[in-house]
Amino acid sequence: MGTLTNNTVGDGIVVESSFDWFQRQLRLISISNPSEYRPESRLILDLHIDSLEMLELVIAVEKKTARPLADDIWLEWTTIKDVTDYLDLANAEPVR
Repeated sequence: MGTLTNNTVGDGIVVESSFDWFQRQLRLISISNPSEYRPESRLILDLHIDSLEMLELVIAVEKKTARPLADDIWLEWTTIKDVTDYLDLANAEPVR
């Protein structure tokens, strides 16, 4: 899947990329073959995520970022990249 992979940092610590985390979440919510999807894959049209699965994804993102997710944010997610970009941005900002 391109350059979106786990990275090893100092002391052998492995940091999971947002894309790898997202693929793991897809497996947890029973989306088949998550490794076949690319960052450009569309959540509803390509992954066939339904409303309950989207809710599970939103909850997982809230847990990962330790902050609530506003409706206007997740309603704009159409691709895997939209979600992983949000995660990358949220991970770069300190929790208040």
